[in-house]
Amino acid sequence: MRKEYVKSLMSGMTKKDAATAAGFSPSMARNAANKIETPKVRDEIESLQKTLLVEIPTQLLVQKFREGLDATTVKIGRKDGKFTDERTSPDYRVRLRYIEKIASMSGRDQPQTVAAPTNNIGGPIDLKALTKEELREYREWLERELGINQKATDATRSDEARS
Repeated sequence: MRKEYVKSLMSGMTKKDAATAAGFSPSMARNAANKIETPKVRDEIESLQKTLLVEIPTQLLVQKFREGLDATTVKIGRKDGKFTDERTSPDYRVRLRYIEKIASMSGRDQPQTVAAPTNNIGGPIDLKALTKEELREYREWLERELGINQKATDATRSDEARS
């Protein structure tokens, strides 16, 4: 059961969900860190995390996060069972999740004293009202503030284009 717990945990589940999926009782699942994660289990988790660090290059992670920051959604219109229209628009919910994940992983999810861009009357920005150019500028600002290495992501993109 502990191997299943580690496998589920490494797939991205929370400790509680991983314990439940591995077949542990609800009380064990609620206290997974204390009751299930023995020194041997912690060592196995740490070993797998180190393996992932070697197997998944940082540039690839940055590239995938960059793609997530550009997430879009497609809306399709239908009439009488036929497709009539297709519109692509920014997927702000997905983009926000990527921003939150990047901030969390980089330790930047704590409140900071960085002033966010505001609109011309000093209020917060309504992302849905931004033009493409304004959204690009806002994304660049976020990248600067989060310390995302633009050159690394551009190099990764040019490598992909050559492939």
